Amino acid sequence: IIDFVNISRVAYKCVDFVQLQRMAEYSITTHKGSNPFIRAVAVCEEKNSTWKKNMEDVTIFHEGYGGKEGTSFFGVFDGFHGQISAVTASREMPVLVLEQLSKQDSLLSLEKDQVKLLSRFEALFQKDYNRPYPGQAQNIGLGLGPEQLENLTNMEQVNLAFTTAFWKMDRVLGLGKNETSKIRWSGCTALLCLIDSGLPSSDGKEQGTGQESNTPTPPQELQGGRILIANCGNVHAVLYKQGRGFRLTKDHSTSNPKERKRILQSGGAISVNKQHGLVEGLTEATRGLGHYGDRKLKKSVIPVPYSVSLPTDPSFQMLVLASSGLWEVLDEHAVAERALTVIELTQQKLIVKNLCLMQTVEDSSVSDSQGCIQSRPGSSIFDSEEPSSVKDEDNPPELDMPEPLGVQARDIQNAEETERHQSLVLQQESEVNVKGTMADSLKNLTLDYERLAADICRELVDTALVSGSRENISVMVILLHGLDKDYQSDSATIGCLRQ
Repeated sequence: IIDFVNISRVAYKCVDFVQLQRMAEYSITTHKGSNPFIRAVAVCEEKNSTWKKNMEDVTIFHEGYGGKEGTSFFGVFDGFHGQISAVTASREMPVLVLEQLSKQDSLLSLEKDQVKLLSRFEALFQKDYNRPYPGQAQNIGLGLGPEQLENLTNMEQVNLAFTTAFWKMDRVLGLGKNETSKIRWSGCTALLCLIDSGLPSSDGKEQGTGQESNTPTPPQELQGGRILIANCGNVHAVLYKQGRGFRLTKDHSTSNPKERKRILQSGGAISVNKQHGLVEGLTEATRGLGHYGDRKLKKSVIPVPYSVSLPTDPSFQMLVLASSGLWEVLDEHAVAERALTVIELTQQKLIVKNLCLMQTVEDSSVSDSQGCIQSRPGSSIFDSEEPSSVKDEDNPPELDMPEPLGVQARDIQNAEETERHQSLVLQQESEVNVKGTMADSLKNLTLDYERLAADICRELVDTALVSGSRENISVMVILLHGLDKDYQSDSATIGCLRQ
């Protein structure tokens, strides 16, 4: 098995791994998580000091989102011209989204401090629209009344929830809290992800029993689970399934012809000092939050997200959420390829470890069985000591006459057959014990999902650095329950190799 260091050197065209480690300044944090659909979460944030003076990305992870068990909320905020917008959005956006989603899901609820926070902004929101439905706001442009809202499909309701939350977040950033620039305030792009495992109850109790259940719910029994994704800007989410990567987000950058057309038709400008140009000569992102102070940039970069909702599936293996620092040098296929490489190497190492362990168990069991055969008293026909004779007065001993040669050979043959039979029985018992021990060993040895998620994070960040990324890099790897299928198939392969 090739170790990760050698693989890195090959993939990075013989770049010195030690030099790469000095160049990277990232830290990795992992979470096991309590969501039954999630195995582990790892987050890696790299400033990329070669090109960036400050770290402007912010990532968030909330468990038990909205007070609902089995619901997790993730966010990646890619800052521009400072970190203030990204920090503010990471703090307020989960509340604004929850306010909208709680209208659709009765199991989601706001806490008292969250309700208090929203009440502080109510006057700000009412200033821009008089009716209680944000669809009347010009920024959203839906123009829907109460009756029309009730007739919306589930996907349309999700889209409206995220659109409203993003619009409100942009209005909050317009207050300019903590901003110091007199020319242009900061801005950010945003990527949000909500994973709802679809647990039947929110209190951790079995329905109809009133007692807590400690047994984890298998993914195939999670009914009504869903994954919600929303992005505004060039930050993306990739779903890993069956060895392939599927991007769940839209590209809101100058490389998107539709976005370029929208900006130019609205009177905006796109410079030509990069491959696809920069909006007003400043940024590649065509959608985002903030950017107050620069009227031209604010007019072109709009806070309108793209959103998608999909039901959870046992075949979903991994989600990768990342800022523009990763996606400017890697696409979803390259990310899936690098992640698959790490997963395969990890599984191969685990297979070798299991094989070595089972070989040790087998050798030990065989040695024990051989010891039992050799130590059985009187089991050998070549014992030198003869049993002592007992005198019988009624039956005096006969004369010591030698037996015919044929009789002696027959006794020796019978003894050999008896010994072979005993040895065969002991060997069969030993094989049964070895197989049982092997099965127990396979059950006890499992993947370290947190470490695997961290390894994938590290691989993606290192690859982005070597590939020439010039932005802050933030990567969030979410290992899902579908990853178990690959591991279980590899465990079955181990059994085949041993037979």
